[in-house]
Amino acid sequence: MENNAVITINNLVKRFPVGGDFFTALKDVGLTLSKGEFTGLVGPSGSGKTTLLNIIGGLDSPTEGQVSVLGQALNDTSHGERARLRREHMGFIFQSYNLLPVYTVFENVELPLILNKVESREREEKVTQAIEWVGLSDKRDSRPAMLSGGECQRTAIARAIVHQPALVLADEPTANLDAENSHHIMKIMLQLNHELSTSFIFATHDEKIMAYLRRIIHLDDGQITDDEKIDNPKAGV
Repeated sequence: MENNAVITINNLVKRFPVGGDFFTALKDVGLTLSKGEFTGLVGPSGSGKTTLLNIIGGLDSPTEGQVSVLGQALNDTSHGERARLRREHMGFIFQSYNLLPVYTVFENVELPLILNKVESREREEKVTQAIEWVGLSDKRDSRPAMLSGGECQRTAIARAIVHQPALVLADEPTANLDAENSHHIMKIMLQLNHELSTSFIFATHDEKIMAYLRRIIHLDDGQITDDEKIDNPKAGV
């Protein structure tokens, strides 16, 4: 990776077929993010935030342009190689939680470690720590149906950070949390960012998240309209 870049995007275009035509969701996007950034993609609904996040995460492919993530040129990698990159080096937080309903909180959080073949004693330690980070130690044996929406989201956040990934992609991670829990979660992620140089990218409308960001990339109609560096975020560690 040149110049410590975690993400490099050049001339990115994404089109989706609509009827007999195409909808252009991203138009000539260029972007570089360095290791340890705490960055937000901000813009109105339909501006391309989630599409850009999905392409960075290898969940979708660009129509045109080049995308490199953690030293891997995603245009030239197979589905299996992208899956391995996600599994080993990325964490994902979605609005919809994506928890497995038959698994407990502990088992949901443990899943990335099982997929990465971490041995059982280390799994126990890492999962216990991640659950403590998000304040769910008393819910470790509960299943998602027994949890509130905020507790489900905190479980999803613990799962995303349990293997201490190099990059975390978060789509509205505080959408179902009250103000107190939102700030608690953001401080946890900021702590990981500081201590482990984990890079975070948020797609968000939430001003509570924006208060923590050190860089805000504004999107509108599929294009970057502003790229704002913030030296002194309103919220901090």
